[in-house]
Amino acid sequence: MKFDTIVIDASSIINFFKYYHEYYYDVTTNNTIFPELNEFLIKKIKSGEIILIDKVFDELKSIEYANFKKEIKGNITESISVFSEVQSLIKRYYIIENEKFYNGNKIQIDSDLEKYETTHADLFLIAVSKQLKSNGKKVLLITEESIGKDKKLIDKIPVICKKANEDVWCRTIPFALFEHYKDELEFTLKIK
Repeated sequence: MKFDTIVIDASSIINFFKYYHEYYYDVTTNNTIFPELNEFLIKKIKSGEIILIDKVFDELKSIEYANFKKEIKGNITESISVFSEVQSLIKRYYIIENEKFYNGNKIQIDSDLEKYETTHADLFLIAVSKQLKSNGKKVLLITEESIGKDKKLIDKIPVICKKANEDVWCRTIPFALFEHYKDELEFTLKIK
């Protein structure tokens, strides 16, 4: 399936930098893979084909993202319009069983839930994806989150996306690079 729009999570951008820059980019061999992929990603964000919301932008705190953030700063999508949907998602995907990890600390639970309403991008990504879909777009949500259980109070992005009533396609950054953009990017394998 070809998608009109990709909504991208901070975890995917972080892994993009980690895997394609730190592990594969070697300045001594003048490997240009990362700079070319980075430019491709920036181009797609600037064109609006890849959407980066304000909450994700804010999660990219490390200095290594400074140039990337500078390049895309004018192309960030505000997410305040989906706030009521985020509140609805919190209610639907609250994991009551995980309260036990807070040892009865209601203040800590309330504080964590407030972060989902204000700073965490996860539910905003799903809400923005749903909004785009309701406007007739074929939307792909890119995240590197696993479906494994942890101590979060809210289900993880891929778990929520799999729920039939949300109906949001969710994949990882390699899917976007090697499947969705396979007609625009060409990769070769060189064995020494």
